[in-house]
Amino acid sequence: MREVIFVDNIYLDVKQIDKDVIISLQGHFEAATIVKLKNVVNNLLEEGKRDFVIDLKKVKSINSTAIGLLLTCLKAIKLKKGSLKLRNLESEIMRTFSIMGADKIFTIERDENV
Repeated sequence: MREVIFVDNIYLDVKQIDKDVIISLQGHFEAATIVKLKNVVNNLLEEGKRDFVIDLKKVKSINSTAIGLLLTCLKAIKLKKGSLKLRNLESEIMRTFSIMGADKIFTIERDENV
């Protein structure tokens, strides 16, 4: 399974590796993008997928609205007994998560080889 989607200045590359669905993002991560991401996650949950990794290595910026909507995705995934990990947050993105306290809510992996 692999799908590449371009929406409002960001690419979503969706692929499955073993049991994990890896969603790699590239560009500016804002509210319009997260709506599409939320739809992708919801569709995959309906297909029975449960374990998600969102790779933010190539994300240039993120705003508080996008982080809030990521929390909505996390709740939907947890309701289905799944997991969500965030991977490869650049220092500026990590700083935004820390300021909002989101670094204490999400499982964050520092390296893609973890």
